Amino acid sequence: MPMQTTQDRHVDFDLVRDSAETVVTAATTLSPNQQVIKATVPLASANSYAITLPPVGQTKGARVFVYAVRASGSYVDGAVTVQCQDDGFSALDSLQLTTAKQWILFENVGGKLWRVVDSSLGVEYLKMREFDESATHYLYVDNTGDLRIHTAAPSAHDDGAIVGGQS
Repeated sequence: MPMQTTQDRHVDFDLVRDSAETVVTAATTLSPNQQVIKATVPLASANSYAITLPPVGQTKGARVFVYAVRASGSYVDGAVTVQCQDDGFSALDSLQLTTAKQWILFENVGGKLWRVVDSSLGVEYLKMREFDESATHYLYVDNTGDLRIHTAAPSAHDDGAIVGGQS
């Protein structure tokens, strides 16, 4: 199945339990009840900040939706980084929001890890660490529907080796 384009996607807000919106403009660690996050992207990198997801053990089954709006003024290179606390089975790579209308939907899997359910950021992948944590691999479906594996986070649809195709 080919990857969807941003235009093909929609977010089902019913999937997020708490509809109360939290507005974030500076570095913060989310509490378990903060699930809809409006992140203001700063104008310059000097004002960039990080949003840290709640601890995985306190948010079993929760979903967190983070979306970006741009601060008013002339944009240069500001960003909002969304990260986990690295307290679960597998750590998420940090993801950056840099423009208005970008979004990421996270899901807590069994109180063990955060995973990206969907996003508007382009290539999506599953990061896997082996038990000794010395090797990390990334699995993703490219824009032709082939399954690929790569040793670094993919930045394009054709990064990595094909390990499976469409049938």
